[in-house]
Amino acid sequence: MPVPGADSASRCLGKWASYLCSPLSAVALQSAPTAAVLQCARAKCQELQKLDVSSSKTQLPVEHLRAAEQHLAVVERWLTGDESALAGGALTVSTRSGQSSSAKVPTQVPEQAERLFRDLGLSDDLERGPEADEFWRVCAPHPPGEIFLKSISCSAKSRNFRYVGKIYISSLRICFHSNLVGVETEFALSWNDISSLRLMQEVQGNTFPVRISTKTEINFDGDDVKELDIRIFDFSGLGALHKSTMYFLGTDLFGMWQKVQDEPLVPAVRVVRSKSCDMQAITTEM
Repeated sequence: MPVPGADSASRCLGKWASYLCSPLSAVALQSAPTAAVLQCARAKCQELQKLDVSSSKTQLPVEHLRAAEQHLAVVERWLTGDESALAGGALTVSTRSGQSSSAKVPTQVPEQAERLFRDLGLSDDLERGPEADEFWRVCAPHPPGEIFLKSISCSAKSRNFRYVGKIYISSLRICFHSNLVGVETEFALSWNDISSLRLMQEVQGNTFPVRISTKTEINFDGDDVKELDIRIFDFSGLGALHKSTMYFLGTDLFGMWQKVQDEPLVPAVRVVRSKSCDMQAITTEM
């Protein structure tokens, strides 16, 4: 039995697919009209998620609709150069001593924040709790419209030393901050400045190593680098980072890699996710 409202949605999605794949689309030359079509497709994805399909024999593919909406949003922001949605340009990365200065909490858009927390499966209590207070204090200054999402305990490697601290995930960037005996070490990367985040194969230990690759070199602890190695301490933190990566980059954190002797990194193990993206349903296949 046809689902009411599905016809108009499918027409819009079909228009988006044909338009984007057309040889005439020349994305760079037609960014405005292409972005408008993508916006329409995203709106239809949202409408479909609200449909009543109780009378239908098939189950509504909610997770696929959400994923499609997120991926379309990434392309749309790339086309329009919307810096308020994805922070652009390099952010300051520094190592400093002394206490962090307090920062005024930026005004957030309630509707946008509510939707982000819902899509990422996070509690909106985080934006008002001690985690948020810590984020506004140690990660200042803040881009306009930034929404704090989650902090994750981890360590970041510099040369042969690991700084223990936290990764702070926001709607615009990823920040790391560590304070060891009064020495503060930090980096901040906009989502737009990250080329990939990948889970690395762990030989031993109970942490989760993740490599952040950047589009341009950044300075971390006195070195110019294009890769940052971090270790996530708990599985729930890894899940939050995975969902955020999917949402803001449209890529899968679980395309795992391993290093074979002195050879470059090569694909190793692919993680298979369930339809519902349930983190506990993840399995590996060799």
